[in-house]
Amino acid sequence: MHRMKMETRSQIVYTMNINENPEEIWIGLAKVQSTKEMGVLENAKNAYVNVLGLARNKIEFRKKVKDELLKLELTLNRLEEIQIFKDRIKEYSVDKSIHNLAKKINNKNKKILFSTFHTFP
Repeated sequence: MHRMKMETRSQIVYTMNINENPEEIWIGLAKVQSTKEMGVLENAKNAYVNVLGLARNKIEFRKKVKDELLKLELTLNRLEEIQIFKDRIKEYSVDKSIHNLAKKINNKNKKILFSTFHTFP
């Protein structure tokens, strides 16, 4: 009878968690379209709106904006000028109302907030 010696081997596997980036406040300019008459935009069909939100990256920010707009019965046609808010305010003068939205996100743990909707036909 032979006794076999079992050898234990282990391997170190390095993994990367794609969610390691902390959430930051992002800003963008959204072009939206109403999906229903006399909805949020009243009698207008389209609007531009500044939007701020917590996200880990541009892709997550866009998805959160799109999801939040759907709750308002609006579709996202385009989201442009996407930038981390703290970088935006270093480069450009930003209206006080936008700064106030950023504070609300931090203080009330809101994920997405919209400024005034500027409508057009």
